[in-house]
Amino acid sequence: MTIARHVRTGDGAYRYGGEEFLILLPDDTPERALIGMERLRATIEGLAIPHAGRRPPGIITLSIGIAGWHPERNETPAQVLEAADVALYTAKQHGRNRVVAPGVDPRVAAAGEHTP
Repeated sequence: MTIARHVRTGDGAYRYGGEEFLILLPDDTPERALIGMERLRATIEGLAIPHAGRRPPGIITLSIGIAGWHPERNETPAQVLEAADVALYTAKQHGRNRVVAPGVDPRVAAAGEHTP
């Protein structure tokens, strides 16, 4: 439910594997996607849902990888998905509970928190 509240009409949120989701934001720039996904990440963290399978015990958090589709590059959906997967694993390798959008300054998310 929380993920659904963070997508707009025309966006899509789908379960993609056991613990992974795919969120399509067709009308967003990578910068706007970073801001929106940082808000989602912070919302999930703020719920403080216990993560029972974790040792030591912790809460459920999100690691998010963002990839943009560039039609002029003739990218296939599989290539875009692979780029998102690489960004996701970069987020996990750098400590989890973060959003990674290659090529976008992460300070964009902090600046976006102050916009209406």
